Amino acid sequence: MPTSLYVLRNRVTAAVSQHKDLHRALDAVGREIGTHETWVIFELEAPRLRNPRRVAEGHGQVWRPAGASAQELLDVCGAAEVCEAAVLEGAS
Repeated sequence: MPTSLYVLRNRVTAAVSQHKDLHRALDAVGREIGTHETWVIFELEAPRLRNPRRVAEGHGQVWRPAGASAQELLDVCGAAEVCEAAVLEGAS
């Protein structure tokens, strides 16, 4: 059964980090990305790690203030289908 690996890439510093799921990758944006840096998250299917698929991208840190709506989160991380599904799942 294929599993996914999520890779966060900071385009400014070229730093790369790997995460088990999209939620952890988005959390890493808040820890690893500077205020004005551009980032992208790719999904790769393990074990082959081929055909990376861009699932979220943005500028600056992702954070969820108390009471943030799902739409506010989507505005930060983009409207990529996988990101949208993860955000809406987490908001319910």
